[in-house]
Amino acid sequence: MRGHRDLVVWQASKRLAKRVYELTKSLPREDLYTIGSQIRRASVSIPCNLAEGSTRRSKKEFAHFVSIARGSCAELQTLIELCVEFGIVADDAELSGEIDEVARMLFGLERSVRDVRASKVQTSEPEN
Repeated sequence: MRGHRDLVVWQASKRLAKRVYELTKSLPREDLYTIGSQIRRASVSIPCNLAEGSTRRSKKEFAHFVSIARGSCAELQTLIELCVEFGIVADDAELSGEIDEVARMLFGLERSVRDVRASKVQTSEPEN
C-alpha cells in the first residue's frame, strides 16, 4: 500500500477536521470545553486512524483502523446533530454533506480492504 497521504479519504477527512475546528471556534465558551472538545477529538481521530492504520503490516490491521475511523465519523455526525438540536450551531447542510461523504468513503475503503482479504482466502489453495 502507498502512504496515507495518497488516500483520497484521508485528504477529505483532514479538510473536514479543519472545517470542524473552524466551526468550534464560534462555540460559546461553556460549550467549547465540553461538547466542542469532543467534536474536535472525533474529527481529528478520522485522519489519524487512517494514517496509523496505513502503516500496519497487514490488511486486517488496516481494516481495523478504518473501522475505528468510521466510528469516529459516526460520533462526529451525532455530535453535530446534537449541537444543532441544542441550538448551539446552525444547521449546516454543506458540513453534513461533507461528513456523509467521508462516511461513504470510509465504508468503501473498509469494504475494499476486507474484500481483498476475503478474495485471497477464497482463492488460496488448500494446504496439505
